[in-house]
Amino acid sequence: MQGDVQSIKKLSYEDIEIFFKKPYKYEVNAKNSYIEMKLKGIKDKDGYLEEDGFIKIEGENIYKYSAVYDNNIWYDKRTKQPLSGDDPPDAAFIIENCIAESSPEFVSEKGGLYKYNVNINVAFIDPINYSCPGYLIAGKDGSIERIFAQRENMKIEINLQRTKNDIKEIKNIKMKYGVKAGDKILKVIGKRVENSGSGYRNRNTFYLYYDNREQFVETAMTDSIRFSRFSYVEPHIESDNIRYIRGDIRNTVLVELPGIAIGKIDSVKIEENGPGYNMTIFMKNLNIAGEFCCYTNRWAFPCVLNAECVCIDNVTESQMIAIKDILEIPYSSGKVEIKEAE
Repeated sequence: MQGDVQSIKKLSYEDIEIFFKKPYKYEVNAKNSYIEMKLKGIKDKDGYLEEDGFIKIEGENIYKYSAVYDNNIWYDKRTKQPLSGDDPPDAAFIIENCIAESSPEFVSEKGGLYKYNVNINVAFIDPINYSCPGYLIAGKDGSIERIFAQRENMKIEINLQRTKNDIKEIKNIKMKYGVKAGDKILKVIGKRVENSGSGYRNRNTFYLYYDNREQFVETAMTDSIRFSRFSYVEPHIESDNIRYIRGDIRNTVLVELPGIAIGKIDSVKIEENGPGYNMTIFMKNLNIAGEFCCYTNRWAFPCVLNAECVCIDNVTESQMIAIKDILEIPYSSGKVEIKEAE
């Protein structure tokens, strides 16, 4: 639709439909004698909704929520868990179906805004008298800015604004752990899981998007990646020096403690190798070369060191993520305890 007065006067129902096909911000305020509703949010290009809601029904508790809708499930924005109870109102459905299909009737123009009389579907708040005369305000470019209707004991106001914001994908929380450690260590562990997109921290509780406990234990309890000489031993031996090659108890090794910590790194190169990954850790001034064992809290990996890098081959995805997290954000040694959170 062209942005001139004549074309704006001919705003059609199809023009309104075109506006709603692109992302927009919205505020819905609706009220009658027994219910009050305030919905504020965003609809993105994929139809996802991110919404803060307030609903007050006479004689019932006030319902407040901050949630994301992924076209299937409503998730709490803080916990990333599905909302309990009834789903919130579908704001996009309310907004995009509130204008009757009859063409809007041009009324006036003021300050570059154009006013139209329209019939508004108010069934979401007044199912008995589902239609009400109202008006629509549009800009010169045909963007819908305001929809309004009012009669005795009822008022509906919808404000709209074009946006480019996308809504981040909501991931299900699959594990939740409590960690007892010093504040500095808790912050480091939090950065590790957040930087890799594996989860997030809320005080001393960690919410994870994966269900691999071993990966989190290594990520949380390993202060830094270390390496040393090693020797293979029987699996039944118990010692603080015991590690398992790639987490496999059948390949038990004895490492030298405390070993040599890998300090500041220049970069990490990761290459796919069949079902696993090869990692090359670039460093300066290693001053050591040969075949060693690179290890975490319980895992161990044969590696080759030279003057510039440490090479580790054939690690799984979870091992690769944990190693990378630890390498990029090490911490000074300290006591860490992990338990499943309620």
